[in-house]
Amino acid sequence: MSKPIFYLHVEARGVQAEVRLNDAPILELSLEYPQHAFPTISEWVINGENLLSVHVEQADESAQLRITLCQASLGDIPEPGSEIELAIVEWPPPLLAAVGEIAEPPTPPPPMPPVLSAVGFAAHAWAPWYWQSAPPFTADRRSVAELTTWLRDLHATLAAGQIDPLAANSRFKFSEVAPIYDMTSADAQTRLTQTWAHISAQTGWELAPFDEADLDLRVRCDGRLIEPCTRDGLPIIRQVRPVGGDRWSMPIFVARTNRDYVAGYLAIVR
Repeated sequence: MSKPIFYLHVEARGVQAEVRLNDAPILELSLEYPQHAFPTISEWVINGENLLSVHVEQADESAQLRITLCQASLGDIPEPGSEIELAIVEWPPPLLAAVGEIAEPPTPPPPMPPVLSAVGFAAHAWAPWYWQSAPPFTADRRSVAELTTWLRDLHATLAAGQIDPLAANSRFKFSEVAPIYDMTSADAQTRLTQTWAHISAQTGWELAPFDEADLDLRVRCDGRLIEPCTRDGLPIIRQVRPVGGDRWSMPIFVARTNRDYVAGYLAIVR
């Protein structure tokens, strides 16, 4: 039996927004240019009901979007119009758009609401993801301080050219995500180390510094994950400037593996 793969089909223009699946950030939409994308998101799909949402920051009068949660078989490229659509977020809604077009004179749609959402049902054979039941984070002083220290130490090892600590802290991620894409955990770790070796060997490559004053610990997935980034939304693990027109970055999502403050209670799960 072929393995399923889940992805989003994104068509958008005239809107600044964040696309999320089950409260995990998937894609940023820009007001400045139209977007057409197909990000794979199997690792965020729940066996059951899935919430697809668009969190709008700004939209102009020409704003249009259609974002669908789709399913296919791993390795297949569905023909346009033949996609299996599990959930659809659309603006303006088809009925509203039709009414506006036949009105005399044609009327523009009302302002886009701050959140658009739809629920779709998905079925897969993977076990429930660890992040679905991970102990939630709290914003108490100790939790924030320990997470900040953990991130600073992890970043320091990367700044020193050591990739092994990042790989060791990503075991949960490798064990869950790799099989989705027909890889083993060892395959995923090898890809990470090879990518690191390649980019860090480039002339002019430099890791962006860790700036605690600019650190934003964004709470995701009902408080069970933390996405550490800058206040502008950039991943804390990224190169400081483009090399050859490209700028590498690695978003990470951190979960607790224990409710208590014990050794190894923080891990990268996505």
